[in-house]
Order: sequence, then structure tokens, then C-alpha cells
Amino acid sequence: MKRPCRILLADDERGIAEGLSILLMQMGQPWEIVGIAEDGEEAIRMVHHLDPDLVITDVRMPVMDGLEMIRRLTEEGARCRFIILSGYADFAYAQQAIKLGVRAYVTKPVDEDELAQAILSLFAEKDGDARSDPAPGPKQDTFDRLLEYVREHFNEDMTQQELSERFFLNPVYISQLFRKRTGMTYQNYLTRLRIDRARRYLEETDLMVYEISERVGYSDTAYFSRVFEKTTGIRPTDYRKKTAARQEK
Repeated sequence: MKRPCRILLADDERGIAEGLSILLMQMGQPWEIVGIAEDGEEAIRMVHHLDPDLVITDVRMPVMDGLEMIRRLTEEGARCRFIILSGYADFAYAQQAIKLGVRAYVTKPVDEDELAQAILSLFAEKDGDARSDPAPGPKQDTFDRLLEYVREHFNEDMTQQELSERFFLNPVYISQLFRKRTGMTYQNYLTRLRIDRARRYLEETDLMVYEISERVGYSDTAYFSRVFEKTTGIRPTDYRKKTAARQEK
């Protein structure tokens, strides 16, 4: 960034906004807080007057909420970018924010590193720093968290679009990162995780095939068996027999 990033905060709880201002300034990064607005309408007036580079806004505010504020400013052609702050219970708001072009969503209570990475990521993109590498530092960290989440929740219904909304990364960008980091598509990566765990269950437990199917994320046992055979070249029941025979030797 050639000049300090000018940040406007919008939150109807003045104490929280002031605390966030102190937190941001203590990070020692090249940004400055130019003002605090307590509702969406005030934020719009301050954007017109102060011309900030970034608006960090709460979703729920009186008079005008954060999403309506963003919608209005976007329609007016404001050049500033936006970061949404909100709790997990308000995740539906993040989905609406994506449609408005918002690229960053940080959950409360605010994690200092997460917020700093979100800000730096936005302006790395703006300055063109991300052109040669599709995974600059902050986004790399976000994708690492995404991979960890997938590994921990592989047995749940989880589409790439849902990951996009949860981690606030573009679905196309996620596809690029999966191919770059794992050499496979997201769906293939998820399938590998599930089948690898199924193999362990078959080797180490007496669970029935339908129980294993459910534990690794497949409600349809017949479909699970087809995926298992396509991935390993052998049916689950035959895999268990082969493993048992090998262990007896």
C-alpha cells in the first residue's frame, strides 16, 4: 500500500467500535482509523466526507443496517471496500453480503489475526500483489483453515458453495486452490477423505457396512459401496475379507 489504508468503523455500540479502533491501531499495520459511525446513514455521510478505503461494519444497526448501507454505497459507486463483522448466528447476512460483492466476513468475537489477514488480503488484491500467486499469505492461511475444516467435517453434507460462504472465498478461487494444493478437485478430495476413513473402519472395527457408510457421510449404502469400489477397485465386503486374511498370516 502506497499510503496508509483509511478505515471507517460502523457499529451502533460505541464502546465496541472504540475497542476495535484501539485493537487495529495496536497491530502496527499501515492503516489509520478516520472515523466511527453509529448507524448506516451516518456511515454513508462519513464515507462521502472522509473517502475511506475500507469500511468495517456491523450488520445489525438502527436506522439503516450494514447490508443496506453497503447496497446504497455500491449503487452510488463508492470506491471503498467492506468487511462485515457479525456473529455466527447472523451467517445468513454473510450470504447476502456475497451477493453485494463483499469479499470479507469476520465473526465476533473478533480474532485479531483473522481481522488483520482480512484487511491485508483485500488490499493485496487491490494493489495487484495476488496476480502471480493465487494464494497470497492471508488467503493461504484462510485456505489452510478451510482444509482443516474439511478434514474435521468430511462426514457432513458440505458443498463447495457452502465452503465459499463460510470462509468468504470465491468458489472458483477455491477450485484453483484445491488443484494447486492437493492436485485434485474438492469433490475428489472429499471422497478420498471419506474412503480412507472407511478403509480404516473396515480394517479396525466390526462395524457393518451400512454403519460405516453413515459414519463417513453416505446415507445411501449402495452408493457408498459403488464409490468405494470405484476408488479402491474392490467392494467394501471383499476389502474386509482381504484385510482379515492378510492379518491372519
